[in-house]
Amino acid sequence: MARRFWKRSLQLTAVGLLAGCVWFGLQPLPLRKVNNGDRLPTASSQPLLGLTGLQRPFSLLILGVDQVPDPEASPEAMFRGRSDTMLFVYLDPQRGRSLVVSLPRDTRTELPGYGIDKINAANVYGGPVLAAETTQSLLGKVTVDRYIRVEQQAIARFIDGIGGLTVTVPERMQYRDVTQNLTIDLEAGQQHLSGDRAVQFLRFRQDGLGDVGRIQRQQALLKALQQQVLNPLGILRLPLGLALSQPYIDSDLSGAEVLAIAAFLASNKPVEVSTLPGQPSGSSYAISYWLPDYNAIDDWVAQEITPSPLSSSGWDWFKTEVGRFLLLPPAGAEAN
Repeated sequence: MARRFWKRSLQLTAVGLLAGCVWFGLQPLPLRKVNNGDRLPTASSQPLLGLTGLQRPFSLLILGVDQVPDPEASPEAMFRGRSDTMLFVYLDPQRGRSLVVSLPRDTRTELPGYGIDKINAANVYGGPVLAAETTQSLLGKVTVDRYIRVEQQAIARFIDGIGGLTVTVPERMQYRDVTQNLTIDLEAGQQHLSGDRAVQFLRFRQDGLGDVGRIQRQQALLKALQQQVLNPLGILRLPLGLALSQPYIDSDLSGAEVLAIAAFLASNKPVEVSTLPGQPSGSSYAISYWLPDYNAIDDWVAQEITPSPLSSSGWDWFKTEVGRFLLLPPAGAEAN
């Protein structure tokens, strides 16, 4: 059931991206590039796109960053908060698989050049480059090809654009942090949340569950999002939501890559969602951590991450791509 839900949610998101592209003159919504569009040092050097879309396994790091109080005038400052949400997305066109791994924000790991810290600090110290390098170091033999950073206002604006979300708040939520300019004030029970109140729902941490509670609320909000965009009015509002959120998104994805990813996610590929193997630190440390299980991580990478098949010659790749484009069997395949 959970797998079908995530599969449907990502498919709906992909359809929304495609709808937004059509709405804006068949052009992808432009994404801010505060990193001047430079490729991540963790990215594969092999071509990503072929004649039929994604031509090799592709990985994407999604960072939902905390709002920075009174950021400087530079675009980069807007995205320099701690990463409240981190998702490692892996798309494998060879095996027709989509994987999403949630990286708990309290994960205790090595930040290259900075020592041991929580993984959510990587974006503060070194932006998407350090976040990608930290993710690569944590997971082992993986590439991190592209990134998306989403500032909290993007979530609020998107939800406002699609008309808000109906969510059941499990308990009274009250919290105030002057330093973060954060006020959370939600009554318990089912209610229709605006974008700002939905962000409050996501950011609440005073339930004693730590990252587990955060992941539960993320899933609840995604389920509400699914229900909202399933109705015809919600689908029509998707382009507006995308347009309102665009100024608060930073990525090194190109327009062609956005379309290829959206098409892949919309093509009924199975989506498998998991959380980084590990466990809460409990009383082992003075502060709360998520302690990675490196043996389980290594096993997962060995089983799930496909080595790139593009070590063959460029001519072999060209013949394979042309064959796929013309719906011909690749070399060595048996004809039906």
